[in-house]
Amino acid sequence: MSEDVFQRALIHLYSNIDQFPSYSDALFDDFALTDAERRALKELICGQRQGLLTFNRLLHHKRSRSILQSLPYSSRFVPEELDALLQAFACRPFPEGAADFTAALRSFAEYVGAEIADRRQLSKAAELVWFEAMCASADCATLLHCRFDVPAALQDPSLLYTPELPHRRCWFVVFPAGGQLRVVAVGTGLASVIASLQSGRSVADALASLPDDARRIAVEKSLQRLLSMDAVRVGQD
Repeated sequence: MSEDVFQRALIHLYSNIDQFPSYSDALFDDFALTDAERRALKELICGQRQGLLTFNRLLHHKRSRSILQSLPYSSRFVPEELDALLQAFACRPFPEGAADFTAALRSFAEYVGAEIADRRQLSKAAELVWFEAMCASADCATLLHCRFDVPAALQDPSLLYTPELPHRRCWFVVFPAGGQLRVVAVGTGLASVIASLQSGRSVADALASLPDDARRIAVEKSLQRLLSMDAVRVGQD
């Protein structure tokens, strides 16, 4: 019997019991459990279901409250959108590793991102929530693209209510520096180079993908400034 696997299965049970009206082997498909372990979990579910559901609700409430406290701008500027997204997110299965708060926050950000992608029209409120959640869960340099200037809206909320040009793209690099989070706006060319670097390509290869020498020189200068801030990591030339 693997105690570590069994403990993870227990955490998974506590987090997702609300998704299963009765015992099902499918609840533990991702765990290499013995027959004895499955029987023990089945007895627990059948005998203590109400207690498990109460604990499950507490877990979901704690997760939602922690996410809410980590998104002060969204709470202040778009509280109704944030509340609706949190309620919908709370109805979903708990992500594996949700005991790690950063992982839960990133899972929420990814959920909001998927919701945005499914919407036909731009929701600035949802995009602000997504951007702040991605920033709050960033533990390394992250390249983000938005359909409007979210950092500007964080400083001037009236921008949330102004029309945007269709198909607009704003790119930002978010990275921890000196115990704080920095957000730097970048152009499309530099964004494509950063994406190439993060996929493992070298600086020379990434710059070679740009269409002309003038653009390569301009992007290389901007890239050097980011490298001096340790905002991106590069492969070997």
